[in-house]
Amino acid sequence: MESKHRNSSEVVVVLHGFAASPRWMTFLCRRVARTGRRVVNWGYPSWRRPIDLSGQDLLRTAYHLAKDESVERIHFLAYSMGSIICRAALLKDPQVPKLGRVVMLGPPNRGSHVARLLAPMFGWIFPVARELSTSPKSYVNGLPRMQGVEVGVIAGERDRVVRHNCTHLPSQREHLMMPLGHAGLLLSEEVTGAALRFVETGSFGFSQKAPETKAVVLSSWQVPATGTGVPLENG
Repeated sequence: MESKHRNSSEVVVVLHGFAASPRWMTFLCRRVARTGRRVVNWGYPSWRRPIDLSGQDLLRTAYHLAKDESVERIHFLAYSMGSIICRAALLKDPQVPKLGRVVMLGPPNRGSHVARLLAPMFGWIFPVARELSTSPKSYVNGLPRMQGVEVGVIAGERDRVVRHNCTHLPSQREHLMMPLGHAGLLLSEEVTGAALRFVETGSFGFSQKAPETKAVVLSSWQVPATGTGVPLENG
């Protein structure tokens, strides 16, 4: 996926998901780097460290990057749980200097039913499972609405870790659904291409319905408010 885009003044901060490490994001980072953008493959301890504390660490990283005079814009490309850490960081300060756009891949914005199943048994070992639960009282479902940040969400139609109706964010600019599973979102070059188009233009570059890719794009105004048309998981 080569690109004529050559702008090393743009930085893309890449975040991995739960029970992973930056190594999992290597191929994605290489695809982004081939476009000429600078890539920061940012890691965090995902097993036990609370999301809020990782959010603080990410915010400090953003401030550090913003001090670099050669950096003009800072974007975030976050996978799964990394998306929630990104939300936590930007909710603390949505006016991060040089902030660009945010793309979330398979984000548990309304929680993960898998986390909800694991929380009663393993929540004492992995408190993050409670934070990412679909329970209305979980950390992720208590986060306030994001303001002033352009966010694009890419969900997997076959995702069995985060159901696509739980990936929506009320303030999202666009929501793209692809015929992929959770890991497929990370491995797909087509997904990476769509994410980079959003970073550059604020749009995934698909029409509202694209039969050749079976992709469906929703604008923010089409997304029902929480509790109206996209319910939280029960049970």
